Amino acid sequence: DALSSDDTVPSQFVPSTYYVQPLNEQLAFGLGFYSNYGLGTDLKDDFAAGDIGGDTSLLSVNLNPSISYRINPMFSVGAGVSLIYATGEVNRHYGAANPVSPSSKILSWEADDWALGWNLGALVELDENNRFGLAYRAGVDLELGGDFTDHTPGLVAIPGGGSVDSQSDVPLPATVEFSGFHQLNHTFAVHYSALWTQWSDYTEFKATGTGCSVTGGTCFNKPETYDDSWRWSLGATYQLNQAIKLRAGVALDEKAGTTTLSIPDQDAFWYAPGLNYQPSA
Repeated sequence: DALSSDDTVPSQFVPSTYYVQPLNEQLAFGLGFYSNYGLGTDLKDDFAAGDIGGDTSLLSVNLNPSISYRINPMFSVGAGVSLIYATGEVNRHYGAANPVSPSSKILSWEADDWALGWNLGALVELDENNRFGLAYRAGVDLELGGDFTDHTPGLVAIPGGGSVDSQSDVPLPATVEFSGFHQLNHTFAVHYSALWTQWSDYTEFKATGTGCSVTGGTCFNKPETYDDSWRWSLGATYQLNQAIKLRAGVALDEKAGTTTLSIPDQDAFWYAPGLNYQPSA
């Protein structure tokens, strides 16, 4: 049925890993590798509204070296630099506009960019069993550069069709996160966080290029309506033995954007397993 498309927002596997090396009693070095941002949908190629559905994705990967300084037994601060790689892709199809070949492409776009960002954090340790953290990650303005292709005879953006260089300015929003950790006994601990994301910075998904002269330099433009949002999470840690900790958590990620065919945002639930291996003190 061309009027329906199942699993348009498939579940995603989002791994993360961190390494911490104390340098002395006050300084420590850390390295994180993870993703902070991602949006994407994938409707089937012959979906009737392929010109506004199709598949859309924005993905970022972050390598984050950092350093922390313990001011006193209760208070520590930290700072990091983010090396970010981001990629975006868009494909649109004829759908009902071409019943003979509904899965044929109307347009496609693929681009990427490297950027630098920064982040700050603070840690308050009430005692060895209870601590609280506050972290700020600055927003980053990406300039995704790549190829835009008009698969029609110049009807979309490029006279005669074909491919041209294009650019898309995409903001990765700032975030603020408050978190807490409480060791309840020798084997069991609970932790939680509240994460605020400045999604209101994301107002459009647009690519431009001088070769898109049919539309005055705009290769495609999709206005977005996003509001700042919260993610609430709760987790637990179990000390299996002296070296291994097992972790698990759940989170509610509140809807930030207005529902559209290309990005039908909704409240999302996260399920997170994890493991901490410490070979020595």
